[in-house]
Amino acid sequence: MIKKDNKGRFKKGMSPWNKGKSVRLNPKGEFKKGQIAPMKGKKRLDIRGENHFNWKGGKTTMNHYLRTTPKWKVWREKVFRRDDFTCQNPNCKYCKNEIGVGLHPHHIKPLSLYPEMVFEIDNGITYCSEFHLKSGLHKKIKQR
Repeated sequence: MIKKDNKGRFKKGMSPWNKGKSVRLNPKGEFKKGQIAPMKGKKRLDIRGENHFNWKGGKTTMNHYLRTTPKWKVWREKVFRRDDFTCQNPNCKYCKNEIGVGLHPHHIKPLSLYPEMVFEIDNGITYCSEFHLKSGLHKKIKQR
């Protein structure tokens, strides 16, 4: 029996249950069905690109593509600087309008309806992450 202290941690000096145990093989000396052979420091190069289970033919959604571009980071930074790194929701109950609390940039006119305004600084506004996610501002657009 493994002994733990009253806080649920293992006691000092106790060895783990699997120390010294090897990988189990079937009688033929093969790994059991569904069991992966130990890699022992080797890199798995065969699960990249087309061989990966989640490969979708090299397609990247436009939303994901935009949010990973350097232009997006510049736009985001400019919106935060303009708004002085403060939530623009007056009397925000989540952040109390403190400077530098977890911020999200938000498009005033949605990207889905106005894709040409994606990097317009005047189309951005800064909200704290709590207000942005809990207010449902980003969900209301999908219902239109």
